Amino acid sequence: MNFPTVRIVDALLGICRRLLSESRVRQIDRSVTNLGGYAMYGLILLLALLLVVVAIRGNNLGLFVLAIVVVPVGIVLQYVALKMLGSVDRLIASSRTELTSSGFLDVVALINVLTAALAPLAGLLAAISFAEIGPFLSGLFVMALCGYTAAIALNPAVVNVHIARSASIGQEAVGIITFGMKGLYRFTPIGFGVLVILATIATAVLLVQALTGHLSGHAAQTEATSVLLFTLTAVLLPFFGYVFFVLFYLVIDFYRSIFLIAQIVSLYRRQDQPPGPPPPQRPPTR
Repeated sequence: MNFPTVRIVDALLGICRRLLSESRVRQIDRSVTNLGGYAMYGLILLLALLLVVVAIRGNNLGLFVLAIVVVPVGIVLQYVALKMLGSVDRLIASSRTELTSSGFLDVVALINVLTAALAPLAGLLAAISFAEIGPFLSGLFVMALCGYTAAIALNPAVVNVHIARSASIGQEAVGIITFGMKGLYRFTPIGFGVLVILATIATAVLLVQALTGHLSGHAAQTEATSVLLFTLTAVLLPFFGYVFFVLFYLVIDFYRSIFLIAQIVSLYRRQDQPPGPPPPQRPPTR
């Protein structure tokens, strides 16, 4: 299209595509995964210290026992998360899908670029309004999610999605659905790393508040429980992402097999059709 605004937006998306190239996306995957894996050590230590402080201030023996248990459990969960992250590339490489046009991907990229740019500002304003760090951390997570989604939409080969010249409506629908699912699964390493880093920051802030007496005993226990649940979400994300993706693709393969059978039946039906009656012949003219 030759509309000026369309050319401007396409040029901006081209700049984003060069900044977020396929090789850079894969490099970000590795870097954030390694950073999250190493940050787990600090997070486990901070959680144990936080639970000890909160247990002493609240005279809660259960939290003190939990502080002892959190170290071996955290190490096991870190092992599970890192092992599950090793399956992301293999599963996506074995699940090729196709789309007939890149227009849908460009729209997805544009929406996510705008959302990624606005999310931290909205989170900061909400954090100032509520005097809590949670909204700002949520804004950072949304920025990471939307920015990564935009990078995948600009480089669909990262999730093994390719532009094909021809595809049926059913294949197009499967391509759109699987692009979204594979994009979410591809985000699992980034999600793990970002959530672990955010959990580490939140735990450090709570530990400082607990040591300086800015949190009462009950409030400290509530916040410690929240950060524990947040940490569990981070470390179990790769495992549940793997299970959900495999089950989801089982359903997708079932529907793709139905489409394939329908195409084969249609092909043989056309080949086996009896020839129609011969056209009527005109009488010879004298």
